[in-house]
Formats: sequence, structure tokens, C-alpha cells
Amino acid sequence: AMYRAKHAGGGRCEIFDDRMRDQAVQRLSVQRDLARALESGEIHPWYQPIVELSTGRVTGCEALARWDHPTRGTLLPADFLEHADETDAIIRIDTIVMDAASRQVAEWNRARPASDQLCLSVNVSARHVLSDRLAEHVARALEASGLPGSALCLDMSEHAIMDDVEINRQALVQVRDLGVQVAVDDFGTGSASLAHMSRLPVDLLKIDRSFVRGLVDTREPRAALVRAIETLGHAMGLRLVVEAVETQQEYEVVRSLGIDEAQGFFWGPPTPPDEAVWATEHLDLGVSR
Repeated sequence: AMYRAKHAGGGRCEIFDDRMRDQAVQRLSVQRDLARALESGEIHPWYQPIVELSTGRVTGCEALARWDHPTRGTLLPADFLEHADETDAIIRIDTIVMDAASRQVAEWNRARPASDQLCLSVNVSARHVLSDRLAEHVARALEASGLPGSALCLDMSEHAIMDDVEINRQALVQVRDLGVQVAVDDFGTGSASLAHMSRLPVDLLKIDRSFVRGLVDTREPRAALVRAIETLGHAMGLRLVVEAVETQQEYEVVRSLGIDEAQGFFWGPPTPPDEAVWATEHLDLGVSR
């Protein structure tokens, strides 16, 4: 109850009841199972293509953690990352995904033309950045896989990056020195602004899905917000990526607004590497579906 009151902003009370007890038991159960999963190699990355909107060309992919649970099947990040983030397990998950995905994309790129190399995006947690070990882990992943730093992009949520701007800036400068790109994920949902972005070593803005979900017309207020982000972002030299594009109409609107790249179920869900035909067959996903 105390921790919930603190998490809700403090200056309030919470009553410990059966529901809270059940949630605590479930959290401890997941954390215990997760510790075992990390030792037994049950965490793996799946991959979702990132598409250049002007051409339909696959320019990269995002690696997303999946947990192959022995009894519950394949679990999505929403099922376990929140619990992992309460401990250093989240750093191990970040590292496992980064290492495996770097090897996989480097392997794909060796079979692709030099002019058609894929860029890998991986998520990093605030806890990982604050650990002072992020640059070390990134350098190790690049060296072990042979993936060049320019082909790796670290995604950090807007909420996390604003927790301590100065500490995060220092950590991100270190990974930028390795040639790695930095993206602000879920942009537009937190307290960050483009003014803050000018103080941070950032290369991309990933516009949150809430701006494009159900978007059907460029005259909608949300479309105006996307257009404003696009104009200012490009003026600052940033690339713009939209997440969670699912329909033809959403695709057509974001493309008309000048966004550089996008990802989402419109082109395909995250898949295990052996099902990622867009990576091995050099598919052009086209500008229309």
C-alpha cells in the first residue's frame, strides 16, 4: 500500500486489501518465473519491419521481446516487462534482446546488397540507462555480432528520457560515440517537447500510436498535430517514424503528412526470425496494400 501511494504521486493513502494482496502475489510469481526464464533462455526477440513510406522499401526492423513460457505459451511484453522493470531483470532482458537481435540482423545484412542494409531498433529501459552500463553492453553487442554502430538504434520512451534529462543525456552521448542512433519512443504522450529534444543527442522521433489510431482524414486535429511534429522535427534534422499503422487509411494519411518511416500491422506483426520473409527475400512492401 505504501509503494502504491508513492507511485501515485505521494500525499495520499492506500488501503491494503485482498485485491492488492493478489496483485502482489502475482507480481512475485512472475518475477520468480522470470528469473528462471532468464537462466533457461526463454526470452527471445521477434521482429517487425520498418518501412520507408515514400517507397515501401523495408529499411529496418524493431526487435521486441517475447517469453516462451513453458506452460502459458508465448507471452507479450505487456505480460512481464512491468514486473521486470521493478528489478534488474529488465537490464538482462534488454541485453539478451540486443545481443540476439544484433547477431540476427548482421546475419541478414551479410546476405543483402551493401546498398540495402537493414537497421535494427531495440528498446532500452530507463533502469538500463541509469545503470552506467549501457554503453558497455552496446559495444559488446556490436563487437560480438559485427553489426556496425550506424545500423543500431536505441529506442527510449519519452517518459523515461525525461526522468533525469542530464543523466540520460550523458549516457546517450556515450552510445552516440559508438556511432549508434537514438530514438525517442512514444513521442507526444509525456512531458517532453521539441525544445527538450534540442538538448539531447537524439536522431529519431517515434510518434505515439495514439496520434494515428483511426486516423482517416488530414483535416482531423490529430493530423494537424502530426504535421506540426513533422515540420519542427525535420527542421531540427530528426527523422520521423510512426508506430502502429494498421489500415490503408492510416497509411495514406501519415504518408501524405511527410513522415519518413512507419511500422505496424498494416505491413505485418512481429514474427520470429524464421518467418521474417521481408528480411530474407528483400521484399518491397509497396505503397499500397
